[in-house]
Amino acid sequence: MIFILWAIGFFLLNVNNIDLNQQLISFALMATTVGSSIFVVNNFPYFKNNFYFAFLFSLSFLLLGCCLENLNFFAGLFFLYLILSQILYINQKEHQIFNSFDLGFYIGVAIIFYPPFWVFGLFLLFHFIVLGKTQIVNLIFSLLGTLALFILCLQFLAIFDSWHYWDGFVEELYLMPMHLDLDLLFLAPLVLVAIFGLVDYYTNINRQSANKKAVFFDAMLWFIFAVIFNVLYGGNNDNGLLLLVLPVVLYTSNLLTYSKTFWKSEVILWLFVICLVLYRFHPYIKVPELFDTVTF
Repeated sequence: MIFILWAIGFFLLNVNNIDLNQQLISFALMATTVGSSIFVVNNFPYFKNNFYFAFLFSLSFLLLGCCLENLNFFAGLFFLYLILSQILYINQKEHQIFNSFDLGFYIGVAIIFYPPFWVFGLFLLFHFIVLGKTQIVNLIFSLLGTLALFILCLQFLAIFDSWHYWDGFVEELYLMPMHLDLDLLFLAPLVLVAIFGLVDYYTNINRQSANKKAVFFDAMLWFIFAVIFNVLYGGNNDNGLLLLVLPVVLYTSNLLTYSKTFWKSEVILWLFVICLVLYRFHPYIKVPELFDTVTF
């Protein structure tokens, strides 16, 4: 139900912008990304009895994802969240749908769609490296998966003599640093809340299960690489912020779920909602110029 409401709300908010087939495909990819991510995380035992994650995750995508022209970005984003959801699922359920070769292959697909996503190729490498010697085989297979895809693509370029695609791929790799805007100040409290949730989690880490520790560690690792991506390739649009949503919402939802005081949860929840609403709609809010009407 939350996912259906999200889809309707996003379409209504952006109905004037969704007028091309390309943007409709971007919308469909984003909707699939939101739905699959909520489905995976809501099956975790520590989020089963509440809707904090589903609500905050869908609201974040609803109010942050508004630039649908870049179809390549949303295609790559879909595969990135598919990979992250699978990694978190493996940590929690110890059962995998995709093997390490598949993960490497799909990270390659994400990079081909949007070359700056090579940053998250490093995330996958670090994920296996941090797990230690037991994951060396998985690390090698993930590299082979990525390599196999790129060799296949190069063969197609050679067969069809379409090397201009390679030139475009290289151009996409040029750095496009994030443009710092005062609008981002509306989102600063959300980062502070996530950090507070991170601190709260690690102060109680001894009470957590091994599976939950792995899930939250990978979320923190993803957050670090998402920040690096935004610094290097954030540019002038908000799309890069969507990569920060899952770890921020994950830690915030955990804080809300296990908060010992009801009022604290309510304050944090409303702060999250208000900050997102102000970020999206502040250009349309006009503060009355009261002092201009005052006479002495």
